[in-house]
Amino acid sequence: MSDAKDSRERVARAARESYEKFGRWIKEAWAGDATDHLSEQKYVEALGYFESFQAKEGADYVPAVEFMKESLQRHIETDRVLDEKADSIVKYLGGGAAVVTAGTLFSLKTDTRSGMILGAVVLATLLPALICAVWAILAAVAVRKPRASAVLPDAPFAIQCAEHYPKDAIAINQWLILHPMCQAAMFRNLQKSRGVGEAHKRYILAMALLLLPVAAAAVTLACLAASAR
Repeated sequence: MSDAKDSRERVARAARESYEKFGRWIKEAWAGDATDHLSEQKYVEALGYFESFQAKEGADYVPAVEFMKESLQRHIETDRVLDEKADSIVKYLGGGAAVVTAGTLFSLKTDTRSGMILGAVVLATLLPALICAVWAILAAVAVRKPRASAVLPDAPFAIQCAEHYPKDAIAINQWLILHPMCQAAMFRNLQKSRGVGEAHKRYILAMALLLLPVAAAAVTLACLAASAR
């Protein structure tokens, strides 16, 4: 009896050690937001459920194991999609801003007074869009920065589970660790989705501001034409 108790304590201790650093990261990251605190609490509850879980004799846990695997896979896929969206904003907005800037600079004419006035107006009114584009790119790049993520415990953890639990209970007790991992992945995706959402708002604003130099150029040309009469 004592050996069985010691074995379970070793299993629980191995799990706690694997996720202590992750728990600290959740507490420190994005402090002060109620949504993040909610995610932190869910992670703590999930880890507590894993540590206190007792398999019921005769229960078929195979569907539950498959469900947990599928849940984690969905979170991983969401993480990948968010990265791709951030990459798209960096690629298209960064390339577009470079093309617009280069095109504007090459089209400037300084051989006449009216050309200089028009060029100065276009450059001045283009600046807000370029600043907003860089602002959006910075938000998208921040999404792609390396950050903490949950990983499965090491091989000794699996061996300890095999030594402690009966054959028909090994799978559920090993894969139940996916429950706190899914909560951790959800927290990670929450951070990334927030960043992608902010980058997207700035992207839309940058596109809208591109109308400013067009309108300014039209007004300037009309004024120059009127003054030339």
